[in-house]
Amino acid sequence: MADKTISALTGASTPLAGTEVLPIVQGGSTVKVSIGNVTAGRAMSALSGSFGTGTPAYSIGGTQVGITNTSASAYLSIYGGAGATNGGFLLGGNNAENFANLFWSNGSNFMQIATTPVSSKVQFNIAGVVAGDITTNGFAPAAGKGIDFSANTHAAGMTSELLNDYEEGTWTPVVTPAGGAITTYTASGNYTKIGRQVTVNMNIIITTNGTGANALLITGLPFNAATTRFDAGVGREYQTTGNAVAMTFSATNTVQMLNYNNTYPGGDGYRIAASITYNV
Repeated sequence: MADKTISALTGASTPLAGTEVLPIVQGGSTVKVSIGNVTAGRAMSALSGSFGTGTPAYSIGGTQVGITNTSASAYLSIYGGAGATNGGFLLGGNNAENFANLFWSNGSNFMQIATTPVSSKVQFNIAGVVAGDITTNGFAPAAGKGIDFSANTHAAGMTSELLNDYEEGTWTPVVTPAGGAITTYTASGNYTKIGRQVTVNMNIIITTNGTGANALLITGLPFNAATTRFDAGVGREYQTTGNAVAMTFSATNTVQMLNYNNTYPGGDGYRIAASITYNV
C-alpha cells in the first residue's frame, strides 16, 4: 500500500474504543501504543479547557467550572463567578431539583440538600443562624424558632410541639415566714429551664429563726409559675431534724414550704435542701 499523508486517511469512527494504536518513538525505536495507554500512569494538567454544553458554559481556568450533560438533568459544578454564585459547589439531579449545594456570597450563604419537589429539603442558612464556625458558636436559632416535633403523633391535649428555649443559671431565694420574722438566714439556688418547664433547686440555712412561724414563703423565683394548681416539690432539713418538707405554690411567684406533717419547717441552725419543678 502506498504511503499516504494523514489528511488523506479515512477518518476514524468515534467514540474511540481505546484499543486503537498510534506509532511513537521510544528509546530510539518506533513502537506502537494503544489510545487507552497513551496517558496510563501519567499525571495530567490543564490550564484551560471546556467540558460539555449547557447554560452557563463551563470552563476550567475561568469563572465557572463543571461537568454537565446536554439536557442539564445532571451536573457537577464549582462556581467562581460574580453575584450570588461567588464561590460554591453544586451536585445536581433531574431538572436541577435533586441536588446538594453549598454557596457563600452576597447574603446567599447556605448549605442545602433538596429533593423533587424542591420544597422537600433540609437547608442550613448560615447567615443569621450561625455567627462563624459552629464548633465555636454552636447552633443559634432565631428568636421563637427551635426544634419542631409536629410530625410526631400527639395526645388530644397537645398545645405545642416546638422546643424553642433552654436556660440555666443561679437565683437567690428570698425567705420569709408566714408568721413572725426570721432574724438571720442565707439562701442560694440554681435553675434549669427547658421549654416551659422550670426546675429550681435551693439551699436555705436559718442561722437564727427569731419569731418565724407557720410556714416558710419563698420568692425571688427566676420565672413565675403559669398556675398554682399543679406543681409541688420536696426537700429535707438535713442538719437537725431530718424532716421531709413539701412545697406548693401559694401564688404564681411564691412557694410555700411546710414539714411533711404541716408544721413549721424552720428553726435555729436548720439547713433545708429542696427542689420544685413547674411550668411557666
